[in-house]
Amino acid sequence: MTRSLLELRNVDKIYGRGAGLFGSGRGGTYAVEGVSLSVRPGETLALVGESGCGKSTTARLALRLIETSGGEVLFDSKDVTRARGATLRSLRERMQMVFQDPFASLDPRMSVRQIIAEPLQVHRVKGDHRARVDELMALVGLRPDHAGRFAHEFSGGQRQRIGIARALALNPELLICDEPVSALDVSIQAQVINLMLDLRARLGLSYLFISHDLSVVRHIADRVAVMHLGRMIESGTKARIFSAPMHPYTRTMLSAVPQPDPGRRKPAVRIPATSGAIPGREGCLYRDRCPLASARCASERPQPRSVAEGHLVACHHAEEQAPFVLGQGGAVLTPGAQRRFELYVRKRAERSPA
Repeated sequence: MTRSLLELRNVDKIYGRGAGLFGSGRGGTYAVEGVSLSVRPGETLALVGESGCGKSTTARLALRLIETSGGEVLFDSKDVTRARGATLRSLRERMQMVFQDPFASLDPRMSVRQIIAEPLQVHRVKGDHRARVDELMALVGLRPDHAGRFAHEFSGGQRQRIGIARALALNPELLICDEPVSALDVSIQAQVINLMLDLRARLGLSYLFISHDLSVVRHIADRVAVMHLGRMIESGTKARIFSAPMHPYTRTMLSAVPQPDPGRRKPAVRIPATSGAIPGREGCLYRDRCPLASARCASERPQPRSVAEGHLVACHHAEEQAPFVLGQGGAVLTPGAQRRFELYVRKRAERSPA
């Protein structure tokens, strides 16, 4: 069995919880709840979900930029959550982060050379820093004359290349990429994604790639993990998730992927609007919007279970796929199932208080 380079085991992050007697506080808001995932050497795991589901919080927990409220984070079998001093510093050299916004993540007062060299100085790396910066700039496609310029003089794509060069300065084994192309134009996105694929092949990197754009994920990922309201609800190989999604939420997301060919477009899965209130955490958090929801979904939290080799899903009714068919653009409802689902939504609305 292939070892895991990065592993999260039942990780929680709770905000607003009081200290309580002997530190055992209650209440608070779960940003991440019981998340488990792993990244193997040389692979790209894409962590996907809508905005606010806890993806970026998970990334920061993995790097210990914020502290966990529970669970463990392991890097190469070493416990990151309990590491201190030199041990933590050495672990952080081996995993670095590429941030979402290339306009905000670079210091405007520093030149490109200073930005890329900063990790070498912070970690007191010996050797010729100038030569190392030149090597990194060439690696990401920046010209030597760019070294003395400042971040505001570059385009978004060039700034993200600077951020990637900075992240590579310490020869990490893992890059955690938090929506690294979402702030870029589509044509520039393709260039940066191709650069990341090339770097993975040349340097043997592993990626935890966070995104809400499934068309980007389809291009770069080996495996996909889906989050919803702080919980991991489905994970599997890219082929399995895109061709045979088992969780109703995953099918809904796939149905919303834009399809440029009009002849292949299918109607998207429609889901009812909610009041914005999060359901009680004892059950499934998607139950108020799910056409397959039952009384069991309200009372019992679904645990991840295997439905195929390497494919896990947290849903009591994952095998009940009859209302869904898979089109070129993802999972969609059949016309008959769409009518039944709309009837379900109307009845549910009639039962809800005005």
